[in-house]
This record gives sequence, C-alpha cells and structure tokens, in this order.
Amino acid sequence: MNVNDFRITDNKNEFVSYSGVRINYSTEEISGSVQIIPCGLLEENNIRPVKPDLVKRQDVTGFFPVENSIIPFDLFSSIFWLLSRHEEYTCTTRDLHDRFPVAESVLFKENLLQRPIVEEQIRWFEKVLSNHFSHYTIAEKKPVLLLTVDIDHAWAFKNKSPWVKTASWLKTLVSFNLTDLKNKIRVARGKEKDPYDTYDDLMFLLNGKTVSKMMFFLLANRSKFDRNISYNHPEMVRLIQRMSENFSIGIHPGYASHLNQEAFNTESQRLSLISGEKNTRSRFHYLRFKLPQSYRIAQNAGIREEHSMGHAADTGFRAGTCFPFYFYDLEEEKQGELLVYPMHIMDGTLNEYLRLTPEQAKLRSRQLWDEVVKYGGFLSVLWHNETINDSSKWKGWKDVLEFQLNLPSNSACKK
Repeated sequence: MNVNDFRITDNKNEFVSYSGVRINYSTEEISGSVQIIPCGLLEENNIRPVKPDLVKRQDVTGFFPVENSIIPFDLFSSIFWLLSRHEEYTCTTRDLHDRFPVAESVLFKENLLQRPIVEEQIRWFEKVLSNHFSHYTIAEKKPVLLLTVDIDHAWAFKNKSPWVKTASWLKTLVSFNLTDLKNKIRVARGKEKDPYDTYDDLMFLLNGKTVSKMMFFLLANRSKFDRNISYNHPEMVRLIQRMSENFSIGIHPGYASHLNQEAFNTESQRLSLISGEKNTRSRFHYLRFKLPQSYRIAQNAGIREEHSMGHAADTGFRAGTCFPFYFYDLEEEKQGELLVYPMHIMDGTLNEYLRLTPEQAKLRSRQLWDEVVKYGGFLSVLWHNETINDSSKWKGWKDVLEFQLNLPSNSACKK
C-alpha cells in the first residue's frame, strides 16, 4: 500500500464500502475500521496554551488521552501538536538570545526529547493497522546522516578588513595573550595555516562517506553577533564557489534577520549572486527564530528548506521527529511551502552546553542514530569549520565528527 494514496471523506456510505484500510476519526464506532477518537484540538480555531496529558504505556507513549478506545490517545492531535510547534506559539519565556528554551519543552519535561516520539506513535499505529488489515505492510526505509556546517567565521585571522585586524591585534596585546599573539604572527607570515581554515580537512573526512551534506554561510552586515568576513571579499566569494561544488549551500541569516524581511532577502540574494543559483535553503544564526514570523520571512524570500528546528542547549528531537515536515502556520491555519528539516545534534551543544567529553559525545551520537535507524529517518548534525581544528577547547572533537560520519557504514556492516 502506498501511504500517499489515501482519501478523506465525511460520507459514511463511501467510507463503509471502501475495501482498503479504513481509519475512522470520529466518536462513532464503525465496524471494519480502526477508530481514533478526537479530543477536540483539531476543531479549535484559536491558539491557546495547551498542556496535554500524557499516555504512557509499555508499547506506546502519546498525548491527548481518550477513553474506551484501542487507540488510547488522539493520534492525529498528538502528532499535529508536536509538528506544528503549538507550544512555541504560546510560550512567553525566552532564553538569553530570545529563543524558545529547551526547559519549556514538554518533551524535555517528560524525558522524551531524545526519542523521535512522532515516529514511535506512527510505527505503533501501523502495527495496529497491519493486525486489522492483512494487506497493510510497513515499509522499510534507509536512514540518512545529514552533515550540516555553519560558516560563522570563515577564517580566524586571514582576509579581515584592516580595522578589524587592528582591533584584533590590540585586543591580543592588551590581554597579554601570548599564545594568540604567536598564532597570529605565524599565520601572518605564512608559516601556519589559519586555525579556522579546515575546509580541506573536512573534505578529507568526507571522502568515501555515504552522507548528505550542506553548508550555510553567514553573509550579514557586520554586527556584535555577525562577525564573518565580508560577503564581497574575493576570498570569501572563492570559498563559497568552491564549497558549492561539494556541498548543497544555503544562507545563514544574521542574528537579527529572523524578524527582518529586508535583511533576510538581502543576505539570501547575496548568496544567490555569488553561487550563480537561486538560494532555497536557510538556517538561522544562533538557531534564533520565532514562530510563525521567522518561517514566513524565510518562505517569502523563496526558501523551501529550513534547517533551524533544533535546540542549542540540548540534543534530540525538538519537534519529536526524525523526518522533514511542512511548516503549518497556526495563525493563518494553512500549510506553507517551507519544508522543515529537524536538527538533532550541534557541536556546541555537546561541548559547551552539556559539557560532554568527546567519548560521551560519541555515545550520545550513537544513541540518537540508533533511534533514527529504527524508522529509516534523518539524523542531522551541525558543525562549524572552527570546531574541527582539533585545538584548544576543541581538542579531540574532530574525532567525534569522524565517528558520526562513519555511523551509516557501521550500521550497514551490522546487518
């Protein structure tokens, strides 16, 4: 059975006469069908704070419990509530960077964040369907590792404007940071590679790996939180064009661009002009976005793939899923054209927020990959060019990236 081949009807006679799988989403019992009892959420046309009750059974966990049904919760409401990010519309608490805090997530509070709970619910429901309809089979899918790299600082010392270089040297001298001073001198004299110039290392690590890969470039005007090399610097242009030969590329909108349509448009157009192709991908800088405004802005700018749906402070499945899904605008009550790709693991989350060791980070990566493998979904990992230089606080972390890149081939060997 093709899961995309379905019909929705409110005609009972048509429903009863259908010979295939029949899912009855109503309070009326209909013989020969699998019934899901509505809790009422999908009938609402306003957005109000909802704290859904949880059904926890040995075989399934879901939100919005219902009585007297073989499906103990409203499956459709449970999944819709998670994917639409309903709780993010109504949560007024924000973190230091004006983001939805992981501590406010129901999945985090219920210790479900590290599980793709949407896929768990769907797989459980598929088993119910296969028990009722012998011709229904569960399709197997192949898991995918998606490596994404954000270029916030293309180089540490090289290719910066004279006034930025001067300020950087003065800061180093005033702070008496001798290590930084030595590094800058060696890079300036050409005796050492810029510590953020890890692009060849990255390509070497990717050689022969069966992973999807994307790279996002910060091209915003310079500000406190946007400190990349100028978008029109010849070396920056060359870097983008070179990387676009090996990566799918996208824009990394600036710190304040998540609520600024003009700035978002300008930055995305800059990437399009440099690459020679219309840009259709984005990930917000600092994972800083607000629903539904930021997704509307991205959509209006021609973005069709958005990769910011993850937490900075923890790993896991922010929307409860390991598959892309379409943005649903709760205020306008309509599905958008924006395909949302969840992000599950960020380098800074592992090292700076959770303070894991490289070995602990490998274990966390393996645990999340194993969850994704069960359902043939995506595991999206986020790295930065400066975090794989294997020095300072990132010593040993390039090995973590290599471990992640080997997860698909290691899984295939076990089969």
